[in-house]
Amino acid sequence: MHSDITFFTAFKAFDDRSDSNGQQSAVYSWIRERLDINPILAIGRDAGVEAFCKTRKLKYIPGVERALERGLGSTHPMLRSIFKVALDNTTTGYSCLINSDIIVTPNFHRQLGTLLFQNKDPFVTGIRHDISLSDPVIDERGYLALCKRSDTKVHRSGGTDYFAFPVTLGRRILAIMPDYVMGAAAWDNWLHWAAIKLSKTPICTLSKPKILHPRHDYRQLRLKTVKSIYEHPAVRHNMKIYKASKNKAGISGGRWKYS
Repeated sequence: MHSDITFFTAFKAFDDRSDSNGQQSAVYSWIRERLDINPILAIGRDAGVEAFCKTRKLKYIPGVERALERGLGSTHPMLRSIFKVALDNTTTGYSCLINSDIIVTPNFHRQLGTLLFQNKDPFVTGIRHDISLSDPVIDERGYLALCKRSDTKVHRSGGTDYFAFPVTLGRRILAIMPDYVMGAAAWDNWLHWAAIKLSKTPICTLSKPKILHPRHDYRQLRLKTVKSIYEHPAVRHNMKIYKASKNKAGISGGRWKYS
């Protein structure tokens, strides 16, 4: 069943240790859990990404519009662009956007597949469990030890870090998607709204499947000229769209089903 899902992501540059540790650990978990049954789409062209993809046999797709080309001071992809590139390069029935540093736990792929295939027109997203990570996880022993750690904390504001859906639903979402910068702010809240609005079965998971998120700062936004993340051009761009729109939601109440 789970062989009908194509995963896609946008890696950050590998020149920051915390980002690199998280991303290396995430990809180890993806390959272990066979998220690469269909080629994982690595969309974007940040520093070190192409070389990393070659060593992990990920499908490198550099052609995506970035916030940088909009004068927004970040190499993060534009959300509409990465969605279109992913859907255009997907040959399976289902697609899943997963943030590049998300470590999946054992049975993630099977559990996600079950949720997708046993529900009608589903949209599945998952709340992350934050965890400290000092070194990359690159072997079985380290991975299993990480998954058994008891010091993880559910993200207090309900941050979700993967978004899975039928490709047909993905195209309906893309057709009405605002011009958000992925990874800056509020873009995931809009996806929550789209799930409630367009999916027949919006599902939010906490532990089945469970995901781990290494704690990090926001140096990848390259905060050189502003004092706060909220002053960053990409964040201000997203918040302007978000505040002007009625199309916003969280992951509590409403039509959500919880797993």
